[in-house]
Amino acid sequence: MTTKKRLVDLPASPVPATGWGERWLAAASGAGRARIEKGRALVAEGAITALSVKPGLVEAEVRDRGRSLLTLRLKVRALNERVFENALRAFAERARTAAELLSGSLPEEADTVFAAAGGALLPASTNEVSVTCPCGDGAACRHAAAVHVALAERFDRDPFLLLLLRGRGRDEVLSRLREARSRRVAPAPAAPKRAEASVAVPLEPLPDVRPESFFRPLVPLSTLKTRFVPPEHPEALLSRLGPPPLQDDDAARLLVDMHRAIGRSAADRLTEAEWRRVTPRGRASGE
Repeated sequence: MTTKKRLVDLPASPVPATGWGERWLAAASGAGRARIEKGRALVAEGAITALSVKPGLVEAEVRDRGRSLLTLRLKVRALNERVFENALRAFAERARTAAELLSGSLPEEADTVFAAAGGALLPASTNEVSVTCPCGDGAACRHAAAVHVALAERFDRDPFLLLLLRGRGRDEVLSRLREARSRRVAPAPAAPKRAEASVAVPLEPLPDVRPESFFRPLVPLSTLKTRFVPPEHPEALLSRLGPPPLQDDDAARLLVDMHRAIGRSAADRLTEAEWRRVTPRGRASGE
């Protein structure tokens, strides 16, 4: 048995307009302004006593003036798995649209994304929406107009209901979106290095010293000499660390350029320090 969500339980505060409600009315209702206004009047009177949204189906109970309770059904085709898979992959590729979905909003371009994936989110015409009402008024049915208005208000409150009507609920959409994002940002496993490409690092034995004198210099500090020797290859350190875990080739090249710039800056500073240390003060200042 399906639990129906009653509109009378919703807060009476103004509906925050997201645009999806009006877009639904324009695409799916097929009603003119006069009939939409009749539907709004019924909704304002509390004629919609129950409304439930399921994949491909909307069921509503409408009480007309002086009439018994009417059960109205609205059917629209649910989108297949391939369409949702392609659409969620497209959303995951864009950080902004993924963030909007994860924050509870449906991106403005969602209908275009779904259309490119093989099935538009909004009906392409009213022929894709089937409405059954026992009143017998046919195209002039104000009960159907009221259900469309109430449904539009629900889409403005929670755009994920539109995704549910088309086949997938909020929890499933967000879970699959997170999985798609994690697959996209996960670094590719590094290829195993060939034996001939590995660089042997010579090991230096530790000097034989007593533990209490381990941190004392073995020779006078004045005898210590330093000399900056650049590596044979500017990316020697990065080469030893292996390929960077970055999917973007431009980001990998930027990392190499940054490492090279840091090395040049260090070389300049060390060279200047060496020059000052070995050059008499008067000669260094140009005297």
